[in-house]
Amino acid sequence: MPPTQAEMENATRPLFFSLVIPGGKKQDVETCRTVLSAQVLNYPIPQLLPLATSPSQPRDEGLVNENGVDQEVTETQPPSPAALWVDSILKWLGRTPPEGEDGIVLLLDEPGVYFQLRPQVLLQRYYRILMEADESARATRMEDVKNRVRHSIVFPAATCRLVSDGEVRARCDATADRKSTSLGEGYMIGPVKDIRQLLTRTSVALKQDPSASVHNIFTTLYTRQLLHRQTSVDQSWFTFNQDPELGITLDTTSLLSTSIDPSNNSSSWKSLSTLPPEISESTPPYWTVFGSEPSLPHTATWSDVLLFHPSSQISLAPAMLFHPPSTTPAVQRTQTWKSLFYHPHARTLYTAAQHLPSTIVASISIFSSDGRTRLGERRFWNRKAKPDTAGAFNGGLKKGLQIGDALEEDFWPWRDMCGGEAEVEGVFGDGIGPWVGGRFY
Repeated sequence: MPPTQAEMENATRPLFFSLVIPGGKKQDVETCRTVLSAQVLNYPIPQLLPLATSPSQPRDEGLVNENGVDQEVTETQPPSPAALWVDSILKWLGRTPPEGEDGIVLLLDEPGVYFQLRPQVLLQRYYRILMEADESARATRMEDVKNRVRHSIVFPAATCRLVSDGEVRARCDATADRKSTSLGEGYMIGPVKDIRQLLTRTSVALKQDPSASVHNIFTTLYTRQLLHRQTSVDQSWFTFNQDPELGITLDTTSLLSTSIDPSNNSSSWKSLSTLPPEISESTPPYWTVFGSEPSLPHTATWSDVLLFHPSSQISLAPAMLFHPPSTTPAVQRTQTWKSLFYHPHARTLYTAAQHLPSTIVASISIFSSDGRTRLGERRFWNRKAKPDTAGAFNGGLKKGLQIGDALEEDFWPWRDMCGGEAEVEGVFGDGIGPWVGGRFY
């Protein structure tokens, strides 16, 4: 059956696209690298959420649970780092305008993520993962379940199988040669309204068990979703009448991201003459607004640059490379950073990125649920544009300005956020000094 006009209009409706980085801060090399890598490839201007801890505060005062029932005020105690992380994101999501509820949010765990492909590649692959997950559910699930399944949130996972002595202890297991890991470490991506629902449940779980890990909670929620789909029994009883279906699926083939492991001998940096079409057809790697910067190889294609491939057998470069700052040696992160194709030209490319319109960040083709019919083109807009500038927003509102009834987020210019000697050397490493911007015409 051909798609209706309403289906086509809905599929091609423009959406906001946001990049949110909890834990981002000033004078931090990893924050600066993540911000620059995002902006030279035309991702949305990053929203940094500083996680300044407070010595103590009432845990539940003035809050309601997800069913809208007033929560009982409890004793004063310091919030856990996990609670601060979740609450900071929920506050940011809570300021979403009504027209942004369906917008897509790329939510990183923390700074230390390096982008290597354009946002249009990431978004095309995100929708491909959702489409394939929906098709799989329709093909294998029971009739009363599959009609309700609509995937919308993607977590990273090399592979994830249900390993459980009971629903409480369920976890995701990695492949045999890699250690077990909790679900969702690195990032999540999905619509604002669905991310909010997931994090609201996570917040409730953290209040019940402040020592819990956010990623273990994600794993438990995902496991409940799997169990719900695998049985015809109504299982709403074990989630307090909540629907276990949260629309979560996994990026099991590293389409969106990979975590660089020095012990993995099959991974490599290489340039390939044949690349997936979403890469080769995306905006060229050194494209700029002016096209006149004398030091840039403007005619280079994606086949001419080095990209990181998790497997030597498959030409599948992911959009994001992970190096968790808390667990990866600085020398290893720096080695990866200097291997990225844009690093030798980082200063010039960042100056060029400063002059991007910062409104439309990507445009991709949208297909029907079976992948056969092209419905049209969808544009993704920067939810918070700031033309002719370089830096990031302080989305945590530590210094938010009250403008009428609205809160205006502070913008951190690059020179204030990343102008220190350590940041300049860690990002550019060319001995020229702080980045000052400029024009090329």
